[in-house]
Parts: sequence; structure tokens; C-alpha cells
Amino acid sequence: MKVKLVILMICFRILSLWVTSQTRTVTGNVTDDKFLSLPGVSILIVGTTTGTVSDADGRLYISNVKSSDRLKISSIGMKEQTIEVGRKSNIAVTLLPDLVGFIISVIR
Repeated sequence: MKVKLVILMICFRILSLWVTSQTRTVTGNVTDDKFLSLPGVSILIVGTTTGTVSDADGRLYISNVKSSDRLKISSIGMKEQTIEVGRKSNIAVTLLPDLVGFIISVIR
């Protein structure tokens, strides 16, 4: 009986490791605060070199994403966002303008 219990526990552990190591493709859209599509936005899996950019319509596709991964989404002139993937396979990202560092000049 004890041996069966140990074997069952080992099988459960192997199965749980297999399930958590599953990867998938995450898709979505990137827009600005006016809901206009943002092309060329950088999407990177944090801690890796795996990344992509949004297409001309602001759509993103990134493969080999695990549930434990976080996506760093950035674009010039916009505030960077980091999103935890979790169980999501489709995300909608709205990037806000980053006004810090911009110099506003008045031409008379």
C-alpha cells in the first residue's frame, strides 16, 4: 500500500510539472489612450531574449509563452507596461503617453 502511494505521488508530481511547463501563443492588440492601433510596439518575455513587435494594425503574436511569464510592452514616447500572462491567451494593452522628458517649447 505504501509503495502504491509513493508511485501515485511521483506520477502526480510529474504530471503537474508537465502541465505547468506548457507553452502557448499569446495574441492581442496594442492601442494608445485614444484607442488607435500602435504599430511597432516592442513585446518581450521578461528574463529572456524572446520578443516581437506589433504589426501595422497593432496586433501582437508571441509564441512559447508560459503561464509564469511576464510580458514587457514598450514603445518610444509611451509608458512601459509589464503584464503577467497567467492563463490569458489574448490580451488588450493600452499604452499611455509618457510626457516626462519631453520639452515643450512655445514658438512665437
